Amino acid sequence: MRADRIGRKTVKGLLSAILVLCGSAAMADDAIPPTKLVYATQATPTSTIVKTDRWFMEEVTKRSGGKITFEVYTAGSLLPAQDLFPGLARGAVDIVTSVPAAYNPNDYPLSNVILPYITDKVDAATRAFGELYQTTPSLKQEYEGKGVSMLWTYAGVESTLWTYKPVRTAADLQGMRIRSVQGIAAAFSILGATPVPMSPTEAVEAFKRRAIDGLSSLPFDSSVGLGLHKIGDYVSDGGGMGVYATWITAVNTRKFSSLAPKAQAIIKEVAREVPDYYLRQIDEIIAAHAELLIKDGGKLTAILTSDAEKAVWREKVADQLQKKWLETTAAKGLNGQEVLDNYIALVRKYEKTSTYKTGVELYFSKAAR
Repeated sequence: MRADRIGRKTVKGLLSAILVLCGSAAMADDAIPPTKLVYATQATPTSTIVKTDRWFMEEVTKRSGGKITFEVYTAGSLLPAQDLFPGLARGAVDIVTSVPAAYNPNDYPLSNVILPYITDKVDAATRAFGELYQTTPSLKQEYEGKGVSMLWTYAGVESTLWTYKPVRTAADLQGMRIRSVQGIAAAFSILGATPVPMSPTEAVEAFKRRAIDGLSSLPFDSSVGLGLHKIGDYVSDGGGMGVYATWITAVNTRKFSSLAPKAQAIIKEVAREVPDYYLRQIDEIIAAHAELLIKDGGKLTAILTSDAEKAVWREKVADQLQKKWLETTAAKGLNGQEVLDNYIALVRKYEKTSTYKTGVELYFSKAAR
């Protein structure tokens, strides 16, 4: 009897110990050790990009019970724009937001598929590129082959054209000197204008002095923020230049893989919510800047290109821009045609449900009330 009781006690003790150990293992799997991730961008602290990224970081910290925190560097204070993605790849930083297609075009040539004169719908371009990354292996490899993984993308706000003379047709650009960069500079060159590359700050001063005839390759909200509506006489959508760049937020793959499974799950969960949050902020910001244009525009005249005229602009430049881009990707042994076709198809899909209105469109709708 006594031996039997001792045996039963021993078995019960072993079972209890096993349950405790199993419970501890489960808790260990779910636990998130204190983790600090280093984030960097060249975007300024007051930009919508940084404000949205901060929302992401605050949500991750909150949902992790304060276990995941972030060390934040903005305005290029840790690394300049051209070094952000290379720095991410070598592990000098954990998360970055930048425009690798613009600052590292040789490393991210397929990402330059965001060409002007494809769409002016920021929501459609944002969702299209996000899905393009997930469904196009060659584009995904462009990042993951370097040890980085895209978390989300932000399509930049459409470009606007600020001038001293009206630009209502493509022919009106002939002979004009216009501050422009990337695909928009190439488009204006095709249309007979002279692109003048310079920083936004330099361009504003040159525009004030009339050293240039126009200023472009700037998002609508940034343009109004810089006070261009108080300098130039005309603003237009430039024949539907539209979205011409996309910001990418990416994480170092090795660092992400080293995080606890629950930490990874939280980051992925919040990352999926970021595009919707960004687009809500952009809608509010564009609306507010359109109102500002009405109140403080003074002598400014806004020009909204008709759909028929947009088709003329696109016919003149879109094919040539795309052909040039395809030649660039082909020279690198890449199938750019597949990426371009997929991107355009996805844009058209998301345009069907787009609710986005450009700054110039909102200006007209608000001014008419």
